[in-house]
Amino acid sequence: MQTAPGSNDPIKDSEPDPPHPMEGKPRVRPALSARLAGMLIGGLLLALYLVLLTRSSLDAAMGNPPVLGGWKSLAVVLVLGIALVVIAEARSAGWTARRLLAWIATHGEILSASGLTLAAFAIRVYGISDNLPYINYPDEPAVADRALGILQTGDYNPHYFVYPNLYTYMQAIVYAVRFLSLVSGGQAQNLTGVVPTDFYLWGRLLTAVLGTLTVPIVYAIGKRLYSPAVGGIAAVFMAINSLHMVFSQLITTDVPATFFTALALLAIVRLLPPKPDDAPRATAHLAPTGYYVLAGLALGLAVGTKYNSALVVLPFLLAHLFVSSNMAGGWLRGLLNGRLWLGLAMMVLAFLATTPFAILDLPTFLNDVASVISHYKSGHTGHEGDANWLFYVNTFLSTDTLPTLLTLVGIALAFVRHRKADVLLLVFPMAFYLSMSDYRVNFTRNLLPILPFTSILAALPLVALAQVLRSRFAATGRDRRWLLSATSTWALSGLAGLMVLPILLSAVKRDHRQSEADTRFVALNWLNANTQPGTKIWLEPWTPALSSSRYIFEGGQHVTEHAMDWYKANHFEYVMVSTGAYKDVVYDNPGKDPALRQAYLDFFDRNAPNMVAEFDSNKLNREGPSVRIYSTGYTPPRSLEDVHATHSIGALFHEDDGNGGTVQLVGADYPVTATVGSALPLTLYWLPDRQLHRDYAVFVHLLNNTGGVPAQRDTQPRNGTYPTSQWKLGAVVTDDANLSLPDTTPPGTYMLRVGLYLQQDGQAVTSFHVDGGTAPNDGSNYVLLGPITVRGK
Repeated sequence: MQTAPGSNDPIKDSEPDPPHPMEGKPRVRPALSARLAGMLIGGLLLALYLVLLTRSSLDAAMGNPPVLGGWKSLAVVLVLGIALVVIAEARSAGWTARRLLAWIATHGEILSASGLTLAAFAIRVYGISDNLPYINYPDEPAVADRALGILQTGDYNPHYFVYPNLYTYMQAIVYAVRFLSLVSGGQAQNLTGVVPTDFYLWGRLLTAVLGTLTVPIVYAIGKRLYSPAVGGIAAVFMAINSLHMVFSQLITTDVPATFFTALALLAIVRLLPPKPDDAPRATAHLAPTGYYVLAGLALGLAVGTKYNSALVVLPFLLAHLFVSSNMAGGWLRGLLNGRLWLGLAMMVLAFLATTPFAILDLPTFLNDVASVISHYKSGHTGHEGDANWLFYVNTFLSTDTLPTLLTLVGIALAFVRHRKADVLLLVFPMAFYLSMSDYRVNFTRNLLPILPFTSILAALPLVALAQVLRSRFAATGRDRRWLLSATSTWALSGLAGLMVLPILLSAVKRDHRQSEADTRFVALNWLNANTQPGTKIWLEPWTPALSSSRYIFEGGQHVTEHAMDWYKANHFEYVMVSTGAYKDVVYDNPGKDPALRQAYLDFFDRNAPNMVAEFDSNKLNREGPSVRIYSTGYTPPRSLEDVHATHSIGALFHEDDGNGGTVQLVGADYPVTATVGSALPLTLYWLPDRQLHRDYAVFVHLLNNTGGVPAQRDTQPRNGTYPTSQWKLGAVVTDDANLSLPDTTPPGTYMLRVGLYLQQDGQAVTSFHVDGGTAPNDGSNYVLLGPITVRGK
């Protein structure tokens, strides 16, 4: 047993493999066979393309629904056919299972890195939709909505520099592609008709891709600075870091900043010779100018994603000084070298290219950066502390215990050894950690850019221990194959995988929880099952997104803005409250607003009997805020006997054709006086006698004595949630048709004119009064209500 020359593994058996049975034996394959196989594969690929091209027509030809899976079954058959031909061709070329395994063994490094990268991507995209269109993380709109704003306005200045603008522009490019896909799918026609949440999934996928690509970059850095074993273990720690996985599913700048910081570090280590601590001093020389240009560009991209990533310039300076110190003139001459300053210039240019309005809109840029610094110095309620250096350690220990402990050991080891590679890895995370700990604000996600460095530092103790054990047993002459094998690259990477297995399982559980319907979807399902079209609901923030085609809804910041009697008087049937609106002030920070907290506690206490449903989040399978639904006590009249209108009308409207439907305007609620600049409350009570065939709009006109109309309202009944063709016979329809009185309305006495008409072509229906109705007997399409006295302010 001996270490193979040129091997970077801690240990590798150098015994030669037995010769392959096919080696040395010429294989003769008829040319016709290869040509026939190529023709078959090409023909099958063409057939598969045609199936994909005509899939809709194929399904239609197979019947509705299509038999045996439709076009998908044909596609599967063709794919299997291609696979069989490929396998047959491979066998004829001499490929056997043993030869395939041998190929895998000789390409284990690239296969392992690729497999780990795919696994990292899978865990980052599982559950990434996070119950869209609901946004559970409040910082996403800061980037996402501004990216969409660039497309909608054509203004490339985000007018927002709390973050640099690189990731906003990257998101805008992805959004442009997403918009074209929406158009091609018939889901949008122009940019004015889209909403930000139509783009969030694509934006999150971009973050996930950048988070995933960080893994192979970390592997490449560890391999170049130390060995494949260090790179492999570091890549495992990077792939399964719990905080990195969480924020890889969000549209924030932290994971992109981590990616570009790692990319900058990879460019920086290319300035050094491989294994810089083992390189002979006599062969020291500066890297080519192009390497400095690439390093500077990568540095600029890192700063263009997040300002504090600028500290990555420290390892850049160190790498240059390490090399120049071994050359004539030493490090002092190295500081004057043009390549160094070219790299720094490229960093500045790359930053300005990705955040150009830092110069073009300098006052806003400086003010926003100043606001960030002031905010981090003064504090953020719920995310602040005076010993943040300890807070960050405790946070990492609670989420990634073993990797964090190994990182601390690796830091100590690097300080003791203080090799060039060790110092290069230490300078950025130590400076970054010190700077972030100096602030009062303690957002853990801000420390994500140090993870590429700490992942490599965490790998050092494991590899160092393996090397000690190997040398100890080699010195005693003991042949412990199992021990030597256990210190190999793959075994060490597997050990690292076992160490982070609890983190991986926790991530899978979290992602599964995110993939399940959250509380707002469950609450919406309850509403759909327990309410009628046109139900009027009052909403707090962080409650279900209701469809305006089915519900009438209004909302505010806090349900305590009004008493329950107010909701009842304004015909709200339900109010919905959410922990997203009250949890912070009631439970998390009770001293933040004592009056508001007490108002909530009183509301919950007084209205406990009115709570009809509650949907709590849990750690197992339900994401989202807790949602409560309260009944106001208001019940719309269902039959004629339930109507107690303040003004009885009794007008009958009927459709023009002889077999048309009819509907009564039974009564109305409205005051006899109103004030200019306010809303005149008006409730209409309709009772269909015969089914209406078409969907009519309701008009309400404020008429003066000369026939003028200073105020009017035209809309579908119940704000379009309950079309007249769907009205049920014998069931009263309550329609709130409040009329806004403009400030320009002259005080005086008015009448209300109410009627039905078809909005499509302006065609009106005829009305006539019965039993004391107020419709004029001239075939008009309206009734008159009033008089109404309008007073000035």
